[in-house]
Amino acid sequence: MTPLLFLHGFLGDKEDWQPLLTHLPGASAFLADLPLRGELDEWLANINRWTMEPVTLVGYSMGGRIALQLESLFPDRWAKVVAMGAHPGLTSDEEAREAALRTELWAHRLETLPLEQFLTLWYDQPLFASLKQNQELFESIWQRRLKVDPERSAALLHDWCPSRCAWQRIVSSKIHFLYGEQDTKYAALYRDQLYAETILGAGHAMHLEAPIACAAWLKDLM
Repeated sequence: MTPLLFLHGFLGDKEDWQPLLTHLPGASAFLADLPLRGELDEWLANINRWTMEPVTLVGYSMGGRIALQLESLFPDRWAKVVAMGAHPGLTSDEEAREAALRTELWAHRLETLPLEQFLTLWYDQPLFASLKQNQELFESIWQRRLKVDPERSAALLHDWCPSRCAWQRIVSSKIHFLYGEQDTKYAALYRDQLYAETILGAGHAMHLEAPIACAAWLKDLM
């Protein structure tokens, strides 16, 4: 198995990957924090200090969006890229304008609202309905999210807004898209993607809701 580099989602942390890694014994894994654009050179230098081998890059949601950008910027560095519930790329100026407006709205909320109020609004999105059905799991995630840095999180939103990312939808056997069976938004986005597969019994946060299935899929990919 090639070394695995994991990128968590927006508001997430490295601990989000632990349930999945439990089912990948012996894997060489690096759990990375999300970089700001201005940190990319030092961030990549840290990866190179870990290993110079080709790496399989696995990113969830915002982490997947960043993974796709890293593939565009440093294509020779990655053996494969796995984007889990990550936007595959915009297709028009109108989509870009809408994405920019959504990003500004969420960033403004994050910068002005009490953190608990922001988190309530964020996780009330339909995207997270299945995650919230598992009360024990959601409570553990909620407690970790209370520790996020709002200023840095807002900066990540601005830096990695889809309107600032490469628009072209990449079709390559090197890039794989995963989405949860109950995640209707990404099921629709991935409908025309050649290398897209479903994780059964999960919604958007598939690595948290179905870690065994995600780990098994990664093993097969390797």
